[in-house]
Amino acid sequence: YAVASTHLPEAAARAFAFATLVLANVALIFSKRSNTQSLWASLRTRNRSLWLVVALTLALLLLALYLPALRGVLRFEPLSAGALATAAALGLLCALGLEGLKALSPKLAKKPSAA
Repeated sequence: YAVASTHLPEAAARAFAFATLVLANVALIFSKRSNTQSLWASLRTRNRSLWLVVALTLALLLLALYLPALRGVLRFEPLSAGALATAAALGLLCALGLEGLKALSPKLAKKPSAA
C-alpha cells in the first residue's frame, strides 16, 4: 500500500493492496497444496473444489474492484489492467518464493548441525 500510494490515488492504492493480498493468497493455496511436489507438479493433480474456490475468489475480487456498489462500500477505485497485472505478478512472486524455499528445505534438512 505504501508504495502504491505514491503512484496511485488513495482509493486505487487501497484496491491495489487488496488485490495483491487476495492474489497472493490464491498463489499460496497453489504453492501449499503439497509440501513435497513442486507447484507445477501439483497442478496436474485433479481437484475440482480447488478450481471452484479459485474461480469464486477471482470473480468476487473482480466484483469488488469493478462493481460500483461494492467499490463504494470498500472505498476502492477501479484498477487499470496494468495495475491488476502488477498485483497478480506480486502474488505470483510470493508463490515462487515459497517454491524456492520448498526446493531448499530438503537440502537444508540434510545439512549437519554445527553443535
